[in-house]
Amino acid sequence: MATLVVISFRTLSMSFSTINNAVSGLQAATAQMRVTANNVANARTDGYQTQRVDLVQRSGGVEASTPADTGTAQPAPPPTATAQVARAPSDVDLAQEMVKMTANESVYLANVRALEAAHGMLGTLLDTEA
Repeated sequence: MATLVVISFRTLSMSFSTINNAVSGLQAATAQMRVTANNVANARTDGYQTQRVDLVQRSGGVEASTPADTGTAQPAPPPTATAQVARAPSDVDLAQEMVKMTANESVYLANVRALEAAHGMLGTLLDTEA
């Protein structure tokens, strides 16, 4: 005789929603870390402009985007014997980038913990209903 397993759709939906939110948070934190690392790597590149990540709250999580007009350092033209091309120094503030990196680490860890909690709740739910 087969046992009928009935799992509350609402409870299951909440678990998957939590997982989706945590995963989108991890993706956003990863995007922020990439941009911060790129800013630090280009801190001494003349003409480099600091990049940023914009976060937008969406249904089911958060979306990270990098505006297309930031971080566009054009390669320096080769110097000629008659003229030297002066370029503005990079506008990257290394202290500010380190603060962003530290804050982003906390965001990343919080989303990892939320994902672990959702995974545990889903496992408990399935074990309870089985």
